[in-house]
Amino acid sequence: MAEIFPFRGIRYNPERVDLSEVVTQPYDKISPEMQEEYYLRSPHNFVRLNLNRSPGERRYSEAKETLERWLDEQILIQDSRPTVYAYYQDYRGENRASLTRKGFIALFKLAEYGKGILPHERTLAKPKEDRLKLMRATRANLGQVFVLYSDPKLVVNHLLDQAIAGRAPLRAVDPFDRGTTHRLWPIQDQASLEGIVEAMRDKTLFIADGHHRYETALAFRKEMEAVGAECSCPECYHNVMLTFVNMDDRGLVIFPTHRLIHELGEQEPARLKRELARYFRVEKLGVGEREQLLAGLRRAAEGGRHAFGLALRGLEDYYLLELKDEAVMDKLVPDRSPEWRRLDVTICHYLLLDKVFGIGPDAVEGKVDYKRSAQEALELVAAGKEAGAILLNPTKVEEVRAIARNGERMPQKSTDFYPKMLSGLVLNRLCSPES
Repeated sequence: MAEIFPFRGIRYNPERVDLSEVVTQPYDKISPEMQEEYYLRSPHNFVRLNLNRSPGERRYSEAKETLERWLDEQILIQDSRPTVYAYYQDYRGENRASLTRKGFIALFKLAEYGKGILPHERTLAKPKEDRLKLMRATRANLGQVFVLYSDPKLVVNHLLDQAIAGRAPLRAVDPFDRGTTHRLWPIQDQASLEGIVEAMRDKTLFIADGHHRYETALAFRKEMEAVGAECSCPECYHNVMLTFVNMDDRGLVIFPTHRLIHELGEQEPARLKRELARYFRVEKLGVGEREQLLAGLRRAAEGGRHAFGLALRGLEDYYLLELKDEAVMDKLVPDRSPEWRRLDVTICHYLLLDKVFGIGPDAVEGKVDYKRSAQEALELVAAGKEAGAILLNPTKVEEVRAIARNGERMPQKSTDFYPKMLSGLVLNRLCSPES
């Protein structure tokens, strides 16, 4: 059961700032070069809160001081009434088709996994430690946790459309977002709020992005409960800010995340070809046949088959690999569910990377990198900057749902939900505990 709440969100004051100058990508998508660009864009850019560049522990106290100063100066202002925020993202898919992903931002009563909310990816300790220190300092949900729910009849989307009809949105465009337009409408009328809350009551949530942020909120709640802190307002530590998106909406798209292999060692071409042929049907394509390679991947996915593109440094050809027999995965990972064993990312890590290239699932860190663009991945190999590239088809929404329902976690970087949820559109400042 999803227990959600309207809340008094904090937003940039449109009379003081241009929203496009201050929003950012999620903190974990911001490279050092992007961080520098955000700092230069505006003295009020949100990067000063969600990824402050001050050294050491100072980054957290600096974020706290900046947040409090912006509130005092009314750079940031808090809505006076409980609000749900309709959040629509207009973007282009891989085939350049125009799409709109519709969602909304509200609070959710924190629950342990399996009690109305389910994860699908593993988390790492270091990012959670960083986010927890930031949450302790700022006492705020600064970034979005992106969750999915199932609503085949699009009931909530229709409620959102009705609530915003005829109203001008707040707009933002991020320079690192390939032209996506982000639109936001505060919804405060009681009938709309009650309709959205009621329509979500029976939903199970699936975390799409933001596992570290959600688990950080759980950890902070545990700390507050340990010291006996209590609060009754919606903006309390026992609730967390989420962005909700219907997984049955055609505007939801998952992009593939391709694998880059840094070094192959002394891999003999003859052995590689034998190992590849052992598990895969191998089609050789010329280096000029990039589009044919990508088309072959798409055809395999449409036919329910498991296929991968392969490029290796020093070889002029591309290879289209199609798995011969799914049963091989039953032997490699017998302790996992059939759905998990048949994920393309599982086959990539446990068969292709491990058995063919000798990079086991526990050894990928530092040896394997990730790239959204197939073209960029292939160009890095052609330029000799990477030893190999493995191209994958995107994970399907139905697979995310199945793995989460099984209580399992996918390998890292199994999904790339695009576009990302911008940081800085709305934040949730936690109310002070009652004495």
